Parts: sequence; structure tokens; C-alpha cells
Amino acid sequence: MIRKKGINRGSYIGGSSVHNQRIERLWKDVHRVIVMLFSSIFYFLEDNYSLNIENSIHMFALHYIFIPRINFALETFIQSWNYHSLRTESHKTPRQLFLEGMVRNNLRGLEEVGVDLNHYGIDWEGPAPTD
Repeated sequence: MIRKKGINRGSYIGGSSVHNQRIERLWKDVHRVIVMLFSSIFYFLEDNYSLNIENSIHMFALHYIFIPRINFALETFIQSWNYHSLRTESHKTPRQLFLEGMVRNNLRGLEEVGVDLNHYGIDWEGPAPTD
């Protein structure tokens, strides 16, 4: 990057980063608790029960069965993460820190964004679809 853009541009921070340790730890935990579990199951199904990832019926069945379970596992993980105490934040939880920030910045709630679901996903300024 330095060779291409030159020095003193602030394009990146050299050296070790201590500012993203919490998110790095979170990703490690997500991988250990969620990803490893389901990837082990999928590999087991491939190895022992002839799951064929090239077969669209197999993939549909896999999605149909496991997406709700993966989502439930993620929701459970999110709840446990949001309510665990952080030693470096006076043992407050991420949820408490979020709410304190909302109150401190006079944000009393999260307003729902009005979305017209009938037109969701339509790009009015994009190219017209061809028939």
C-alpha cells in the first residue's frame, strides 16, 4: 500500500491493534460455539449419510432442517453475549452499555423505519427489467 499510495497517508495502522480485541474474541467464540458445531454435523452427514452438496434436493432439505436451528443457536448466543459482564467496563453488560449510551445521548428509543413491503427491493432508478 505504501509503495502504491505513498507515505503519510494514514491508509493503515502499522503494528499491533489493541482496539479490536473484543470483536476478535467474539468471532473466536462464534466460531467455536456455532460454526464448529454445524460444520461438524454437515461433514458427518457428507461422510456417513451420502449428503451430496451438488444435489439441489439435498441442499434444500439441509437448509429446511438446519437454518431454523442455526438461527436459534445464534439467537441464544446473542442473548448470552449481550448479558455477560465485562470486567473492563465495571462488570456491566453490553446491553447495559448500549442503554447507557442511548440515555447519555438523549436517544430514548429506536424508531421503526417505515418500509413499504410491497415495493421492497425495487430499484426505481435502476434499469428496467426485460421481458
